[in-house]
Amino acid sequence: MRHIILFQSQRLKKWFSNLPLQYKIQLISIGCLLTITGASLLISQLVMQKYNDLLLDSVGSSLAYANNDFTRTLNNARELSYTLLADPELQRLLVQTGQVSGSTEAASLYTQLNSRLHSYFLEHQPDYISSISLYTSRFSCHTNSSQSRLLSDERIQEILEAAHQNSGSAVWLTDGLNGNSLLLAREIRRYSDLSLVPLGTVLISINLDKMVQNCPMFSSYDSFFYQLQDADGDMLYDSSGQKLLPVKSSRQTEVPGQSQLTKRNGHWYLSLSGPLSFDGWTYTCLVSYDGIRATLHGWRLLSLLLLLCCCLLLTLASRRIIRSLTSHFAALIDKMKHFASSPDTPADRLPDTGYDYENRRDEIGLLHRQFDHMARQISDLIASNYTNELLIKDAQLKALEMQINPHFLYNTLEAINWRAKAIGASAISLMVESLGKLFRAVLGRSGESFTIAEELSLVDSYLNIQQCRFGSRLICLTHTDPDPMSVS
Repeated sequence: MRHIILFQSQRLKKWFSNLPLQYKIQLISIGCLLTITGASLLISQLVMQKYNDLLLDSVGSSLAYANNDFTRTLNNARELSYTLLADPELQRLLVQTGQVSGSTEAASLYTQLNSRLHSYFLEHQPDYISSISLYTSRFSCHTNSSQSRLLSDERIQEILEAAHQNSGSAVWLTDGLNGNSLLLAREIRRYSDLSLVPLGTVLISINLDKMVQNCPMFSSYDSFFYQLQDADGDMLYDSSGQKLLPVKSSRQTEVPGQSQLTKRNGHWYLSLSGPLSFDGWTYTCLVSYDGIRATLHGWRLLSLLLLLCCCLLLTLASRRIIRSLTSHFAALIDKMKHFASSPDTPADRLPDTGYDYENRRDEIGLLHRQFDHMARQISDLIASNYTNELLIKDAQLKALEMQINPHFLYNTLEAINWRAKAIGASAISLMVESLGKLFRAVLGRSGESFTIAEELSLVDSYLNIQQCRFGSRLICLTHTDPDPMSVS
């Protein structure tokens, strides 16, 4: 396996080494661009994930704080029921209600009970108590008649039966209508004589919708829902008006008391679930995450588009820059090829690149200037060597001619001399011999020194020629000392 990897890496190196310079630079640029793009996407994903975590934690803190307000409201309602149960005046009036028989006395008791309930209602109305009702065997009192009329007789009987079965303990129920209120029912029993005889049932209605809407922690959210479930998992309250059943959570585990990203009925919510201090109740706070998710996806898509545009612009710009660089190398290669194909071409006749490299101070300008200088030097050397060779050949030819011409002249003179002797023309023969001596001395020994004797011999040859020309009119006398004859 190692040898295969080594072989493939060597093949890849060889392939990369044989690529043209333009493709090499482009591949390097593309690799750097892909690396930057991948790093940018990874950083963007990490930033988005960190933003989601911070958003979840922030919303989770708000939801936890708001849930404390809900718990306090429910606790206040429960304490109110305890107060009503233990109110001596309310106990006395209820006992009398069961004992009187006349309608006048009953009406008086009704008025007193109703007034008592209204005093409690006004005191606890800021705790989102929408109504307090009291049901006895003879009549019922309501602090909010319109609210009480929303309950049907069947639902009221179910509530009274549930309260009776709990034997004085508080029981939490729904109104059975639109689910916007939570009901607390408790049977009031006589405790003065410890008989625990049922005297009536108090019903406290809590307006949870108003409590949710007025919660300052949720006023900044466009869509917020609050759910309450009992220990059996039955929904006690759902501010959305529909059952948002859990479908899938984006996290692996749902930890109570921690914020989570949950998908329900095709919509995303920031969810916080946890226990309440009411007999195993659990609460779930839901904040719509669709808008935030769409915004994040929009920003992510916009970032991706901007990144792609930047990559495209960088690719085009790098391609243009690479071409502007490699075109100068291509021009240099063309000049090299042209010069290599005809080295005797003068340097000023190289292909015109259409660019002046004399004023360019980078490596490309230096390469072109050095090559042009080298081409000029080579052209000058070629021209100089060629001229010298021509001069040498011309001198050699002239020397050969100078060697050939005297021999031809000597042979001609010798032929004339022998012909003159043959016909008895001694004067002509003497003239030809004297002329031959003169030519041999001038042509054959050019640049050499002569002795005095040789010089006198040449003078005699010249005088012989003149004697033949002028005859008896020329008289020459020579007087020489024999001692310095050998001196040159």
